[in-house]
Amino acid sequence: MAEMMHCLVNYFGYSSDDQGRPLRYYSYHVVGGPGPTDGSGSASITLLAAGDPHEIYQIIQHFHVVREGGAVAAIERAVRYLDSFHAEDRLRKVRTEPLGSPGLAFSALMAETPPQGGASGAVAIVPGHSEKSPLLD
Repeated sequence: MAEMMHCLVNYFGYSSDDQGRPLRYYSYHVVGGPGPTDGSGSASITLLAAGDPHEIYQIIQHFHVVREGGAVAAIERAVRYLDSFHAEDRLRKVRTEPLGSPGLAFSALMAETPPQGGASGAVAIVPGHSEKSPLLD
């Protein structure tokens, strides 16, 4: 059975208001699960909150896939992406370790949903790009 894991990743600015809430913050939920091949993993990034609606950046890549290491490796890749995305923002990062249920029953769900079409290779469509790119790097 495949595993499902998740973590919370927060980035905080160094200034805060009179109640101690950072003036700049971004909170992301990263969920990892099985990838398209045995041993691979995938992770999705969701922005949960941002301190200033005018500073809500459009993340370029929401979906990350690794060839080996499963869900945890995919989560780590997604977190590295977020780190590089916010590298110039002068923010402090705080995150949880990946939590979850190795062996959560994805296989039962997949068995009930037959594959659509007959695509021989998985691809990712990145918003804002007109080309398809290979799903696995």
